[in-house]
Amino acid sequence: ALMTADADACTLFNPAGTAFDDLVTLPAGWSGATLDGRALPAQADGDVARVRVQVPAQATTVLRRAAGSAAAARPASGLELANEVVRYRFDAQGRLVSAVLAADGRELMAAPGNDLALYEDRPHCYDAWDIDEQVAQARVGGLVVTSLERQDGPLWSGLVLRGTIGASTVVQRIRLRPGSARLDFATEIDWSERHKLLRVLFPTTLQADNFAGEVQYGHALRPTHRNTSWDAARFEVCCHRWADLSERTRGLALLNDSKYGHDCRGGTLGLSLLRAPTNPDPVADVGLHAFTYAILPHDGDLFAAPVRAEAAMINAGVVALPGLAGAGFRLPVQVEGEGIELTVLKRAADGGALIARVAEVRGARARGRIAAPGRRIVPTDLMEWRDRPEAAASGSLALDLGAFAIETFRIV
Repeated sequence: ALMTADADACTLFNPAGTAFDDLVTLPAGWSGATLDGRALPAQADGDVARVRVQVPAQATTVLRRAAGSAAAARPASGLELANEVVRYRFDAQGRLVSAVLAADGRELMAAPGNDLALYEDRPHCYDAWDIDEQVAQARVGGLVVTSLERQDGPLWSGLVLRGTIGASTVVQRIRLRPGSARLDFATEIDWSERHKLLRVLFPTTLQADNFAGEVQYGHALRPTHRNTSWDAARFEVCCHRWADLSERTRGLALLNDSKYGHDCRGGTLGLSLLRAPTNPDPVADVGLHAFTYAILPHDGDLFAAPVRAEAAMINAGVVALPGLAGAGFRLPVQVEGEGIELTVLKRAADGGALIARVAEVRGARARGRIAAPGRRIVPTDLMEWRDRPEAAASGSLALDLGAFAIETFRIV
């Protein structure tokens, strides 16, 4: 009942708890789109067209097909990508040699970043499960660029890099959008290695004892030093969508859409991209891979920067529903409050009601509200076993969450 069939419409749903403002791919056969009667600039990207769209948190926006053609990227000169907030400069090997925020003019690169490094990877114990600490001293190669082209358009300026890494081929599209400090590295690799590990490194001028890495519903701090054996053992750690190295007044986050092995030695942020074990699968990971990582330099520390919102845009993006129109749809449950996110909305295990789970994600006490108009909100536990009807309310309920707290509610 919330959606109607419309061949010239495409509904975009943003599942994240933060607003979406990014590029989206238009449905097949579309070369342009309008939003609320306004034509959106479209840019061709290979066989598809992209537009930049804003979608409110956990709500929908409807695009309509428009006539015309998407603007083609035009060749340009120079290896500098800049806008009103940031300036990036590359060398002929596609490495990032300079990253400067316009706000303070401070250089954030201590050495060339976007350094794609290939390492010999032969774990002593379990081939497909282990990475040894010594792999960082076994670098055997890197990216060899065969072509590097500058291409600009109305929605982004960028570089298209083609090259080889070992026996593998690489195509990387580096993009910077107007008004954004986020620099995307959309990467395609035809992987043909054996017992190799591929990492990307970003050496920064930042100095901090710890870096923050996202975990479910929050983040954890990891050391950047090797002062103790415990610190040394964390030469690679798991993070989810981002890792951030920040001083008090500035920082840099490394975002990704599908890669989770991070390390930070001193001021160098690293991300493991591909491996090539042969046991138990002799051809593990061989073939085509497509993924995106990005850097986001920012003023202030992690809590002052839009790191979580930018990471959500890279990961969750928007759900496109071509052929359907559903303007004005919002989730039946909404939350408000700085640092509070609606993380789960599902049907209850025993049927009937909905289950809403909210979490404080900054690591600080937060106050806010959960609202479900026309419904009763009953606090319960994570297992949905023990309700607390004495704390229930109709329509809305005040929230007072401790650092990284998780609360679950039955919506009746």
